[in-house]
Amino acid sequence: MLSVGDVAPPLSADQWFQGQARDAVRSGRVTVVDFWATWCGPCIQAMPHLSELAETHGDDGLDVVAVSIDSGPDPAGLVERFLSTRSDITRFEVMLADAPMRQRWFEAAGMTSIPTTMVVDQSGVLAWIGHPLEGDGRGGLMLDRVALGLLDGSYDPSEAVNRERARAADAELAVMNAAWQSNDLDAALGSIDRLLAIDAAEYSDLALRKAEILLYELRRSEEAVEFIRQETGTRYASDSLMRQSFAALLSGTADPGEDGRALAVELAAGVAAESDGQDRAALLVLAEAHFAAGNTEEAIATMRALMRIVGPDDPNAEIYGMVVARYETATAEADDDETPPW
Repeated sequence: MLSVGDVAPPLSADQWFQGQARDAVRSGRVTVVDFWATWCGPCIQAMPHLSELAETHGDDGLDVVAVSIDSGPDPAGLVERFLSTRSDITRFEVMLADAPMRQRWFEAAGMTSIPTTMVVDQSGVLAWIGHPLEGDGRGGLMLDRVALGLLDGSYDPSEAVNRERARAADAELAVMNAAWQSNDLDAALGSIDRLLAIDAAEYSDLALRKAEILLYELRRSEEAVEFIRQETGTRYASDSLMRQSFAALLSGTADPGEDGRALAVELAAGVAAESDGQDRAALLVLAEAHFAAGNTEEAIATMRALMRIVGPDDPNAEIYGMVVARYETATAEADDDETPPW
């Protein structure tokens, strides 16, 4: 897939007709890559403006490359004849795309119609994809707003990245909702993975939901533990709330296995340490993680540390005392029947 924010692929052509043949966009320059064909009326309609951009802003650092996707027995002949009769509106670079160029650019971006125009910024990153005559909602063209804005620094490429991410997220949310409605949990989990790739922070609740489904509904505990380990080591490595939430999930009534219980203790202990053992919620989760892992003495010690922090007058002190009593009762019962406390 190719989308806004990705590095522009290489250029490759069956033939260059106008301009300097090369295998990449030129570093330090903004490049307008316009996909067209000789039979495409809307493509031809956009050409005068593309020519104007190339002539007016070429010295400012703008390249316009028109990429023909003509096919048939003699596509090069089609392009040559067109250029010979329409030189008045084709005052820009022109190339005939080969198969790799089509695949790496046009098809990889999910495009199915022309004209399609892509703008690459000075660092070689794709900044915009759209119709060359698409309006910008301000009385001008989006192509101009992006290309000329990149030249003078007035356009923020993150605007297009965010818009593309929102579009992709909306499409994936629709897929996920359909999966929920059909009770296809594996398809829903696939959608969650794709949404997390788009914006892990925005869809963090879905990461927890995936782990919950794997543990409680599908009973695939090993897969759940591996997913949590991966997410807390990458996307949520610095998110203490998410690590704490995953630890609490692993310490629940569904048995995640020995590795899962150990991971819960590891995550909860890490979060508690970040507050120097002063965060009440973190200590409570750590105590439960220890208890679920069979570390009853550590669980009791953690709860007693929490009770010392809050003091006897805290509204929750009585509840915390009941938790300690539960741990102690479980310890006594375990001593009697030698069964684990989970």
